[in-house]
Amino acid sequence: MKEQEEISEAFPEISESDFIDSLDYDEHDAQMDVIDTLMNLCSAQYYYKNKKLLSKYEGIKWASRSYPEYAFLLNSIIDLYQENQDRIPEKMVDKVKKFKQLLIMEREKLI
Repeated sequence: MKEQEEISEAFPEISESDFIDSLDYDEHDAQMDVIDTLMNLCSAQYYYKNKKLLSKYEGIKWASRSYPEYAFLLNSIIDLYQENQDRIPEKMVDKVKKFKQLLIMEREKLI
């Protein structure tokens, strides 16, 4: 049996609605001082806009280019991620929350 077939058997195709539900769960229930949460929000935003998946790292890189007013914040978080940090410093959390609200407002216009 081919490796590709084994993977598809192990991981069944997920419907778009199930995928979006998982994004919404993470978005509303996750702590905003966790780097992975913000990175996942960025890749989810890319998905909502383009209907294509990006890794969380690719997502935050895309967001740093797409939201220049938040580029410094997002690039700082990329640096923390590359240093194997998992928490966003307290002094940055308010800006992260504002960025999250911007993404949610944009997303509501797309849906």
